[in-house]
Amino acid sequence: MPKSNVRARPKALSARKITCGLLDWLLAQKGFELIAVEVPVLSQTKRADLVTFKNGKTICYEVKSGLDSLRRLETQIAVFSSLFNEVYVVSDPNHLSGIQKVLPKKIGIIVLTSNGFKVLRKATERKKFDKRIKIEMLWRNEIIRVLKFKKKISPQEETLSVLQEALLRSFRGQQIDEIVYESLKARYLRSFSLFSFDRGLKTTIHDLENLSGLK
Repeated sequence: MPKSNVRARPKALSARKITCGLLDWLLAQKGFELIAVEVPVLSQTKRADLVTFKNGKTICYEVKSGLDSLRRLETQIAVFSSLFNEVYVVSDPNHLSGIQKVLPKKIGIIVLTSNGFKVLRKATERKKFDKRIKIEMLWRNEIIRVLKFKKKISPQEETLSVLQEALLRSFRGQQIDEIVYESLKARYLRSFSLFSFDRGLKTTIHDLENLSGLK
């Protein structure tokens, strides 16, 4: 039987394998205070695939492999845009046209090519946020820690909603941004330190599991 001249279509990489490559690409740029993955947002109803922390600014990366659906993308991006300074979608080339149709121009686009990752469009930085939405990223113990440090808490203020209201009354918008930034850094510092210590020249799925805490 004669051989076909039609080239087989490359097998699509999983989102986790793309995230491993994305981590290598970002770490090569250096200067990050830390990188976190699987970051819960919106009262833990959604997760940001990857978030970098640098000089008080957070950048969110949502990874879409060729195996993923784009059905929830618009909703995800709307949430992430309300929380992070910049948002990028990292796309398999097969999804590129669909992503370009639905994404607002403020959202950055990075495409995975045969030569690595390429920035097709830079994200627009957001500097002002709704502090009521922003504090939903904080865990209860993190809010308590802040309020105790600032001596803004009384023993009866124990429920999450009461603690959130106490935080909102005690701090302005920019202060809330700083509190969320430093609280998230403290939350993920240990995982990032272990990841950095164990990681070899290239990030593996095992390294990614260490960073995310998911086994």
